[in-house]
Amino acid sequence: YAADTEVSKTDLETYKKTQEISADKAATLCSGINDLMDTAFTEENKNTVIKNIKTFVNNYNDMLDNALNSDSRSVAQKGSWLKNMTDEFSSVLGNAGITIATDGKLSVDEDSLKKADMTSLQNTFGTNVTGFSNKVLYKAEQIYSLAKTYGSSATAYTSSGTYQRNYTTGPNFTTQT
Repeated sequence: YAADTEVSKTDLETYKKTQEISADKAATLCSGINDLMDTAFTEENKNTVIKNIKTFVNNYNDMLDNALNSDSRSVAQKGSWLKNMTDEFSSVLGNAGITIATDGKLSVDEDSLKKADMTSLQNTFGTNVTGFSNKVLYKAEQIYSLAKTYGSSATAYTSSGTYQRNYTTGPNFTTQT
């Protein structure tokens, strides 16, 4: 830990950019979840519910893929936790016509989704505190927060053991031009 780590300015900018992308994907998912939670889960509004669930699934897959492949250990760990938590909801999601692939991504069988009970969909994707979308929202907010602070404490500890939030200067970062 005592040795300085040389990090080029380009490397730092690339890392920051990838974390900004992670934050953007998490923010998009959070926004979509809020839209979904605000949806009236009624038979008359079923087309909107289906559209919002499909959007949720696409946003979830984008964020999960990005998080699992993140250069930040903390973001990748939250992505892994999200994937594992999603597996716990496989039965409930299956009732809505949503399956989970081995890589954690979700897929929608629209015919099954159209046949799903609206009360069940509301419990899974509505404002229910123990519902799936609420749990995903919590993890997405954590990923957003970590990505906004450029990822993790894993690269922010100095050789003396102090925590550094400024990633462009300091004892562990010698910037090269």
